[in-house]
Amino acid sequence: MGTPLIRRLQVHHAVIRQGTEALSWKRPAKASAVHSDPYAAEFLVDGDMNSRWAAPDNVGPESWVEIDLGRARHVGRATASELADRVRKFRVEGRHKAHEPWRTLIEGGGIGHVWKQEIEATTARWIRLHILETTGPPTLWEFHVYERP
Repeated sequence: MGTPLIRRLQVHHAVIRQGTEALSWKRPAKASAVHSDPYAAEFLVDGDMNSRWAAPDNVGPESWVEIDLGRARHVGRATASELADRVRKFRVEGRHKAHEPWRTLIEGGGIGHVWKQEIEATTARWIRLHILETTGPPTLWEFHVYERP
């Protein structure tokens, strides 16, 4: 039996600034489709990297998750984290009122393990992650929007 060997050890100190909490954290979420109960849309905004949203295996090329921020909020940044690198094209969309059409806030090519992007500051109550192209059914750990710091 060999001696244990630690090759690398890191210690990090994180300072959380007031106002950095996600506007979308634990907000109501709904999806165009859900694989099954353990992969519901609410898990996309729960802050838990052990839960996730997943679309069904037979989902078409487009799917979406919509988040209700509860009231109009100033949005300026978005983040997402994907289980498998499947998303090839997506849009983050927003709207201020329920009857308004969605407006594109940002378009992206892929999400991967960690995606984050500043977006042009806007006011929106509803935010939608609209997945346009994938190489398989999308499944994401988290998706959040923030005020611009």
